[in-house]
Amino acid sequence: MIPIFIEEPITWKQIEVPPPIVKYCKEFTFLDPEKDKDNLRLEDCYRMHMGYHGISAEIMYHQRLDTYKNKIPFKDINPIFE
Repeated sequence: MIPIFIEEPITWKQIEVPPPIVKYCKEFTFLDPEKDKDNLRLEDCYRMHMGYHGISAEIMYHQRLDTYKNKIPFKDINPIFE
């Protein structure tokens, strides 16, 4: 997997998205991060799970763990922005 970078919203510096977040967002959005680099759904997922949308990164980390631990199938989740 190639590294994915997004702009940090305060300083606009390029920061790397951690691989577990890339993997989670890929599975959640059904988009390929390598092909759909400029997709806003992927970028929003990265930012949310990195703690830039008002929810702490620690809470989002536990949400990802719960999803994998309970094996919640993503196909049954319908995002509200669709």
